[in-house]
Amino acid sequence: MNRLGKRLAYWIMAMTLLLHPGAATGAENVRIPFIRYQGNEKYVPTGAQWGWTTRFQDGASEERGKVAETGFLRASLSSPKGAGPFAFVILMHGCGGLDAVATKWATMWTRALAAWGIGTLTLDSFTTRGVKATCGPPDAHWSRRRVDDAYSALEFLAARRDVKADKVYMMGPFERWSGSTECPAG
Repeated sequence: MNRLGKRLAYWIMAMTLLLHPGAATGAENVRIPFIRYQGNEKYVPTGAQWGWTTRFQDGASEERGKVAETGFLRASLSSPKGAGPFAFVILMHGCGGLDAVATKWATMWTRALAAWGIGTLTLDSFTTRGVKATCGPPDAHWSRRRVDDAYSALEFLAARRDVKADKVYMMGPFERWSGSTECPAG
């Protein structure tokens, strides 16, 4: 997104927040079971060297060598006021984790999207794995592992009655990319 596009997006968000303060209900802290996305074997061999893994923790240096077959991700679920079901956006943090900057970014988008009748799930890919950050040279390992995290969040949302499973999107400044994409569950 160019500089003008970013300014326009922030202006729209600011105006939305001014006109619709408090459009979201209180956030609910949830635990999302890690689910291994099964579709990737068609494209690359399974193995940590390719970034695909069947485990929640794979012993990466950022995990301090810890290995765990299963686990869960922390997330914050916010629904707009009113009766659902609602469209939802999965907000994913960048390589620095859910630090103060990412938390502020997620809070701004949660409030703005709630004003438009859209819920959010702010996903934390690092805390339960003991990871602080993965910033540095491009690393397919973490980028691909976070695909599994996004699918885990999608499965969690798709199972809820207050979510329109065919209207779930993903957004974030994650892994050197900023934008949004549709993740239809159906």
